[in-house]
Amino acid sequence: MQTTPLSQLLESIRAGHQFRSRIDPEPEGEYRIVQGKDINRSRKIVVDELTRVEQRHIKDPERNCLRPGEVLFMARGTRLMATVVDETIPPQTVAVSSFHVLVPNTDLLLPEYLVWAINDETAQSWLVSNISGTTIPMITQKTLLSLPLPTPSIQSQHRFVQLLRLAEKERELAEQLYKTRQQMLRGILQS
Repeated sequence: MQTTPLSQLLESIRAGHQFRSRIDPEPEGEYRIVQGKDINRSRKIVVDELTRVEQRHIKDPERNCLRPGEVLFMARGTRLMATVVDETIPPQTVAVSSFHVLVPNTDLLLPEYLVWAINDETAQSWLVSNISGTTIPMITQKTLLSLPLPTPSIQSQHRFVQLLRLAEKERELAEQLYKTRQQMLRGILQS
């Protein structure tokens, strides 16, 4: 399958919001902040745990607020991974600067497919071999834009994403079944 540099598949890329100081939670704040700790094992944003801050901390909210269909790429640290911004993310949410925010050209690339492709072991190996920084590993925007990705047709991507969703649902059901069995076993021991 042909590969295409990520730069040719995006409408735009931007850095997450740069906070001028430490983020102190403000429980009544109208803006939410996505940080690395807010991404779970399934590479989903845990909305209920997002830190809240007041608008005064957000420079240029119109530009920085996340929109459904954008993709967050964690560019700093050892977890070089991507997650999609979906409809569950409140409108007044921004990502911190350890993320690159990718806006795919949806005529060429589905957001869910992009997330899978970046998180796939082939891309991960490429990313690890192109890390810069000695103290804190990082992937620059320039490096990320040169990432070669397999680019099936948009129709194939749609089918692929449907399979991904089914596989995720299967994983969730298997996890739920495991938890139910554990409860049953504990119940047997207690009787």
